[in-house]
Amino acid sequence: MKKIKILTSVFSVVLVLIMACSVDVSAFSEYNISNLPFEYEQKDPQTEQKLSPEIKSAIVQKLAADVYPDSKAEDIVVKYYGTLSNGAMLINHYDKTYSYPKIEGILLNKESDYRLEIPNTNVTFFYSLESQKDEVYLYIDGEFYSFKEAYLAKKIDIKILGEMVQKLDNFTFMLFDWCDEGQQLGDIDADRHITVKDATEVQKYCASVIEFSELEKSLADVNCDGTVNVIDATEIQKIAINAK
Repeated sequence: MKKIKILTSVFSVVLVLIMACSVDVSAFSEYNISNLPFEYEQKDPQTEQKLSPEIKSAIVQKLAADVYPDSKAEDIVVKYYGTLSNGAMLINHYDKTYSYPKIEGILLNKESDYRLEIPNTNVTFFYSLESQKDEVYLYIDGEFYSFKEAYLAKKIDIKILGEMVQKLDNFTFMLFDWCDEGQQLGDIDADRHITVKDATEVQKYCASVIEFSELEKSLADVNCDGTVNVIDATEIQKIAINAK
């Protein structure tokens, strides 16, 4: 009788773990070009626009105080690329005396300020820059924000991001197809290779050691059954071994 109780307890623990790992990803919203939550058309090239002397002077003063305290006002360059429907201004600024190093590999860096995943969707925005000198910021209510900062602070939403895609050459978006043969399912760390590391990430997620974004959940669900669990981790391990 004692052995039966022990076996029953072990079975209960295993069942709880399996249930905990079976995370529902049915809330994931899949978009394509025809049903995007923002308007998307062939855009014109990024174009600098005129800025009134009063507004430009105020912006330069703000930059001199907060961003370039050791710079001369005449060395601060301000370029204006239009205003969005929420009143946010697209502003590029830099000190013309500075040397700005190139930015490498930002598209694959998930922690980068230049990559923005939209929760519960398959839409990811990318800002591909050669150097920080080229970066455009959002000027909202007298303050500057990077695109990611503005989104996380709820100053902008996905529709405003869609407007920005139309106005900026280096700002674009990608649609990750959920369980589509063309999408590299299992590539959790987005390094374009499926390795044992990806399987380990799924195992950590199932054990509640780490959290996944909705995009990562969709990529982890390699058998496309709507859940992320240890079965997916095993399948990713098999793919990784066969790829060697």
